[in-house]
Amino acid sequence: MSDVKLSELSKILEELYSFEEEVELKKPEKKEIDAEKLFIEVKRLLKNLKLPRLPKVKDEDDLKLYISGFLQGAHQRKKIGVKNEVLGIKGQVDILVGDTVVVEVKYIKKASQADVGIGQDRRYSKMYPYMILFYYDPRNKSYHDESSLPEDNVELITYPK
Repeated sequence: MSDVKLSELSKILEELYSFEEEVELKKPEKKEIDAEKLFIEVKRLLKNLKLPRLPKVKDEDDLKLYISGFLQGAHQRKKIGVKNEVLGIKGQVDILVGDTVVVEVKYIKKASQADVGIGQDRRYSKMYPYMILFYYDPRNKSYHDESSLPEDNVELITYPK
């Protein structure tokens, strides 16, 4: 290193720095996710979802796993992340798609469980751009419909219809 002149070292470092800048410029930019389009797509997917018969879906945890896996498969090619049980400031959301769409899953066995979903809607719809409440209600215990939702950025999907 003592044989190298400072001027030569300076040129080498300058070239190296210049090369690194060029490489950074050529990195592909991360695509911005259109939250509204993603919301519409997730709604469409969940409205057309066919669930296994009731004995296979025993509880809310089974249901969350099924829906999460379904959404992961649907968005894998687009490289849109689907995260389970994301801890937020005011609670834990069941599923988060693309960091913009919350899917809150409820297995309705009694009416009070549907009320919990509406309460979560009020919290999470202020924290995230879009929210979907997915009610699996095989015994028709929920009395909620779209008019129960206080926010425009929230969709209620009840299964079976």
